[in-house]
Amino acid sequence: NLLHAHCHFCCISECWLHPPDLLEAVLRILFENAVKYNSTQPVVTTRSKREGDTIIIEIEDNGYGIRSDKLRKLFRPYYTTDNKNGTGIGLYYAKSIINAHSGKISVKSVVEKGSTFIITLPNV
Repeated sequence: NLLHAHCHFCCISECWLHPPDLLEAVLRILFENAVKYNSTQPVVTTRSKREGDTIIIEIEDNGYGIRSDKLRKLFRPYYTTDNKNGTGIGLYYAKSIINAHSGKISVKSVVEKGSTFIITLPNV
């Protein structure tokens, strides 16, 4: 699948993640999942904004979406929503990186519409 990405980064450089390629690893996991869990032309929209002392990054896709009963388990180690050659480590690793930097990661999803992952990090 080809990926169409729409990116708007206003303040990502203000996030404190050390080393800086950890944020890249988190974004790569989310982008790869957006392609992997999509049967059409993947479209990923990425936005960032500053709100007070936090930076908010949103990664929205047009994939399959995730059923509400699976959302609670999504960031657990070795949990996968299906058998698409995944290990169930990616989102757990992403959450671990974000948590280690005093941040949070969450997801909103609508089946057959897509998912939006929201990352909140301190603005330092």
